[in-house]
Amino acid sequence: MDFSSIVFLFTFFPLSFLFFWIVPKKIRKVYLCIVSLIYFSLASLQSLPILIISVLFNYFFGRLVEKSRHKKLFMVLGIIANIGLLFTFKYTNFMITNLNSLLKLKIKAIKIILPLGISFFTFQNISYLVDIYKGKIKPDKNIINFTLYTCYFPRIVNGPIMRYESFINEISNLTKPNLDKVYDGTKRLCFGLGKVLILSFVVGNIWTQIIETSNSYGITVLTAWLGIICYSLYLFLNFSGYIDISIGISKMFGIELPENFDYPYYSTSISEFWRRWHITLGSWFRDYIYIPLGGNRKGNVYFNLMVVFILTGLWHGSSWNFIVWGLYNGIFIVIERFIREKAFYKKIPNVIKRVFTYLIILLGWVLFACNGLMASIHYYKYLFGLKPVPDVQYSFRYFLTFYNAFFIILSVLISLPIKGFITSKIKNKKALNIVSGVLAVVIFAISVVYLINSSYSPSLYAQF
Repeated sequence: MDFSSIVFLFTFFPLSFLFFWIVPKKIRKVYLCIVSLIYFSLASLQSLPILIISVLFNYFFGRLVEKSRHKKLFMVLGIIANIGLLFTFKYTNFMITNLNSLLKLKIKAIKIILPLGISFFTFQNISYLVDIYKGKIKPDKNIINFTLYTCYFPRIVNGPIMRYESFINEISNLTKPNLDKVYDGTKRLCFGLGKVLILSFVVGNIWTQIIETSNSYGITVLTAWLGIICYSLYLFLNFSGYIDISIGISKMFGIELPENFDYPYYSTSISEFWRRWHITLGSWFRDYIYIPLGGNRKGNVYFNLMVVFILTGLWHGSSWNFIVWGLYNGIFIVIERFIREKAFYKKIPNVIKRVFTYLIILLGWVLFACNGLMASIHYYKYLFGLKPVPDVQYSFRYFLTFYNAFFIILSVLISLPIKGFITSKIKNKKALNIVSGVLAVVIFAISVVYLINSSYSPSLYAQF
């Protein structure tokens, strides 16, 4: 049950929100916990036992880490168990496939259904155990608090990844509804729906048509570049749109979630891009992988960076595509770190750095978008004119209709920090707030029209 589905928007969420403010304050956390488990069950009932096992295991292990004389042992065992759970469901068949290929074996693949949100709640629980061991937090004796931390429905599927201390502070005082927060949250929800159901759907559809055409008939160089540009917009709008919805819904409940995007395509370097893209995942890898490896101070900083980005690739999927994609980003991060203090690099205008950074990210998305390394290589050949198509069935102009061009341009504008520039120039903030509210209503209405017309754009990151 995606946030952009009719059932969620017009039944589940309105009823959940209404009863949240009706129930007594002292049971609101219990209520939210029940609602979250119901949402998870409706979205993926077969995943519910895995979620409950993870909750109970980490709840009791957190207490063991604090009380035992062997704190480090229990923390390590807890981390191994969490990684083992993730590995079992996400990487078992990947390992079987590679063992079969390498050793000429015939091990049959196992029918495994990837539990919903497992990458997100597993990482959160690892950070919980580590923070207890380091003395940053105390294990919560209230299992309702911990269950809600693990399965809070606005963020369990798409993130953002949140630290236990921050989340507990947010749910410690669920008072009466703050009308300003409800208003702001509603606007954020509507704008997120616009990204997902209108913009993401249109540019994603262009990419789908182009990749299908490339597989069946072949495409020109210009069409190939148009396709991967549309995919880059689709990925950003889909993921950030669902994050907007998550943040908006949560704000309406009085709970603030951290931002996860900060106009990443406006970055002047790959390093900056990764500080702006999936911010909470990046900070998790920094705090729990990069710094423990030695960070900038111990060991080989380049090795530490490569480990982080290879693991980032693996987190996104059990495929060599993702591993190579992580390696690809890591190589450019290392190169940047090596040249960033050089005089020639500092003299390069920011506009050139932004274009060059986007180009590097764009080429990397090919590995993210295509189904397998050979498919990626196949698409790279189209991009660089290494696979000429003598008889093109569908020309560049076939895909770049006026309708498509309009939404591509609009998607580009939404992806750049133009909104902040415009709002900073408007002095009458009250009028701006009203206008943005009216715009949100219009976007919601158009989004519903698109939704009714089957413009379903499921969450890409739900699969991770």
